Amino acid sequence: MRKGVRLAIDLDHGCNHGVRVNGDEHRLQQVVWNLLKNAIKFAPAAGTITVRTRNDAKSGRLVIDVQDTGIGI
Repeated sequence: MRKGVRLAIDLDHGCNHGVRVNGDEHRLQQVVWNLLKNAIKFAPAAGTITVRTRNDAKSGRLVIDVQDTGIGI
């Protein structure tokens, strides 16, 4: 079934060097896929899912936000 959900991606390019993430590659991929699948599942037809990343200079961490126009938790 096609829902016509729009995917918007907003990646932070404010960093002049590559971002290194310490963690289990497969678990991180699993977490991101689960967030996206959940967003797709609950987003309304013609809804929007937005994925944003930003580099948090204060903590030195990469922040990943997944937002959808669905009903929420």
